Amino acid sequence: MAHLIVAVWGTLGDTLPYVAVGAELRRRGHEVALVSSPAFEGQARESGLEFVPVGTAADYREFVQDSRLWERSTVLKAAVEHWVRHAQATYEAIVRVHRPGETALLAAPANAAVRLAQEKLGLRFVPGVVSPSRLGSRLDPPHPSRPFPSWTDPFVRTRWGLRLGHGLRLALRRKEPMAPSAQALTEEVRRLRRHAGLPEQAPPVSPGRQLVVCFWPTWFSPPQPDWPKGARASGFPFYPTPPPSEVSPAVAEGPRPIVFTRGSVASHQRAFFAAAAECCRILGRPGALVTPHAENVPKGLPPGVRHVSFASFGKLFAEAGAVVHHGGIGTVAHALAAGAPQLALPIVGEQFDVGYRMERLGVGSMLTQEPVTADGLARALRPLVTSGRFRRRCQHFRDEADWRPGSSRAADWIEDWLTEPRPVS
Repeated sequence: MAHLIVAVWGTLGDTLPYVAVGAELRRRGHEVALVSSPAFEGQARESGLEFVPVGTAADYREFVQDSRLWERSTVLKAAVEHWVRHAQATYEAIVRVHRPGETALLAAPANAAVRLAQEKLGLRFVPGVVSPSRLGSRLDPPHPSRPFPSWTDPFVRTRWGLRLGHGLRLALRRKEPMAPSAQALTEEVRRLRRHAGLPEQAPPVSPGRQLVVCFWPTWFSPPQPDWPKGARASGFPFYPTPPPSEVSPAVAEGPRPIVFTRGSVASHQRAFFAAAAECCRILGRPGALVTPHAENVPKGLPPGVRHVSFASFGKLFAEAGAVVHHGGIGTVAHALAAGAPQLALPIVGEQFDVGYRMERLGVGSMLTQEPVTADGLARALRPLVTSGRFRRRCQHFRDEADWRPGSSRAADWIEDWLTEPRPVS
């Protein structure tokens, strides 16, 4: 049996796919430790994983309440600052709990702290990728997150338009000086290398057998020729395991509620939830405003509209008439598995790419206008909750988004990679 360290620091959507795969490996008898924020200790313990905390609960609260994460001009700077704060602790936690000659690592390929531990300790490393845009594929680039005016949307949403826009964006970036956030990241990696007693420059990666586990199905993001060698799409690893899609009699008899969520780190979203509540009144539909930040919820909600601080997306989405969300891949996956129409309102980064892929499947649409208004939400939602075409596409992908293979297939490949000295085909 193997000893595996799963190291991740980020949002629920960043963390839970790794927990799901770790839980499956633990079920098979392997020893698995999760190195992460104390916010995820409950999930680790519930899955039988050893838990190694990085940072404090207060650190995580500060992270999820950082309004800069929801501004395109500041999100990268904020993300780098939070990562830098915990990079050394992540590295030292791995050094502390690893077992020479036994331990392997599962983490994001871009996690520099984990890669330093791999280099320092000579550990085996399995990259796990949560979202397609993190592979940096040139052949299927993400929807540009507003490098161009909004009137160019019809153009940049075509495949050839995306490629041209992606190329223009890269050309413009080459002429720009290194951003302060990139400089801060580079300096922290250099400092950590000195702290670890490693040379300033990392050695070249030796060729050989590789495995990169992609946590999505091939129909969501087909393999591309420029993906890393050994990249394989396992399917969505759901955590917790979705319950049976049973709809309560009360919901089955009337119009299904519209669920609104901005994700686990979405603080400072008062205007969005106010628009969501008014949208439900306009449409005459019940609604659920899902946020752990109660201060975002307006007072005096319309009849049938309720605030939900936390809920299992598997059950909540199974009863939803539609799901309005930020374009997080975990939210999209649960809505696909529930067969619920989706409206994505991306704000930053990969949310545009994930929303665009959802839209291409025909199970929903993407709304990028700002600011978000109740009338705009109502106009975008009407066809989603009334169209037979959307309903049929959602039913099709509900059957495709089987929750079982994602974790088990990833675990199969990791076990094979750790025990069989042969290339991944």
